[in-house]
Amino acid sequence: MNKARRIKIDKIIESLENINTQIEELADEELESYENMPESLQESERYDASVQAEENLRSAFDNMDGVICSLEDAKGE
Repeated sequence: MNKARRIKIDKIIESLENINTQIEELADEELESYENMPESLQESERYDASVQAEENLRSAFDNMDGVICSLEDAKGE
């Protein structure tokens, strides 16, 4: 791979890392949200939806991390 393509990949990786940070922050906020729900809501659909959202965000974070690793591997450095 030539230098120009490596530079393009580096820019993509930087963008994805920024997005992944935002995803992780959202997951943390969602976790905090459902952990602080009153007991009366902990058996509700709202609570379950919040838990599911946090799990989906963590999954997206993990998947994005895999994409970033694949791009690093593609650079061959």
